[in-house]
Amino acid sequence: MHQDYVARRLLYVISSRAKKHLYLISECGHKTARGASYRPTRQL
Repeated sequence: MHQDYVARRLLYVISSRAKKHLYLISECGHKTARGASYRPTRQL
């Protein structure tokens, strides 16, 4: 529950600060240093 709130709040802060354009870039398909794949959050 807390992670869901933090993710939604972060998206709100990022989008509210954008003046003209907002680009959201997905890292889906990229790997971490340990080899695990990045996954998008449910909010995206």
